[in-house]
Amino acid sequence: MTRKSQDFFAHEIKSGQTEPGTRYSITFRSVSRWNVNSTCLVGDSNTGPLHFGTDKRRTFGETMPGQRFWAPKIDSIEPPVCCAYKNVVIMCGTNDVRQPDVNGPHDIEVIYNLYHTKLTEIRKLNPRCKIYVCPVLPTKCYRINQGALHFNSLIFTKLVRGDLGVQYVRGFNDFLDEDGSGLLSKNLSKQFDRHSRPDLLHLNLSGIRKLAGFIKQTVLGRYQDAAGDRNRRHLPTNWVNGRPYSSVAGSSRPTGDPARGGT
Repeated sequence: MTRKSQDFFAHEIKSGQTEPGTRYSITFRSVSRWNVNSTCLVGDSNTGPLHFGTDKRRTFGETMPGQRFWAPKIDSIEPPVCCAYKNVVIMCGTNDVRQPDVNGPHDIEVIYNLYHTKLTEIRKLNPRCKIYVCPVLPTKCYRINQGALHFNSLIFTKLVRGDLGVQYVRGFNDFLDEDGSGLLSKNLSKQFDRHSRPDLLHLNLSGIRKLAGFIKQTVLGRYQDAAGDRNRRHLPTNWVNGRPYSSVAGSSRPTGDPARGGT
């Protein structure tokens, strides 16, 4: 039996259910102590350079095992992949709010309703997991940002305050440009895409490292108060100028990711 099957089936042999002389072969497996941090990361291309593994410099490290799943838009989120994980992190929505036919609050609310439906399905399939959602990142386009701001407001006022037990990944205000424009920071984003066109959406290596730090601090940080300062060194997140910063980033594209112009 797999770990995922344990969420759907009861594995036991009750007294009186077996006939005399029946033999059963039982296999025991060892579960790593870090399984309490097992994480399913579902996201768009800005999550592409994030990796799970044991390399402390290039992955989330052994204390945060998991797997990343590709979801460029909300309708491509597949709730069944979230089964059996202790934590589920969702980073999706940019490619939905940036569509040219998204023209106002009503369109954003339709997108949010689909988002809520997907999270409801995840909660039904994995009732014991912790669900974390990432706000939609700012972009370098004012029109897209208007939709992103309204979508994020629905996350903060409805989703997080709802009955699904959803939390959000903190720190995303640090992705705003320091000039006060409300656009994506030039220091944390790519200047051009692979076609040499202005890139409005994607984080550069520094931005990806910051994103990884925020995700790790959110997922692992809940143990910080209980563990105390003596265990702070076990959280695989560095602190730079008082802010979480991670070296978890790679230059490779996620397996199976198609070439694309969006995020």
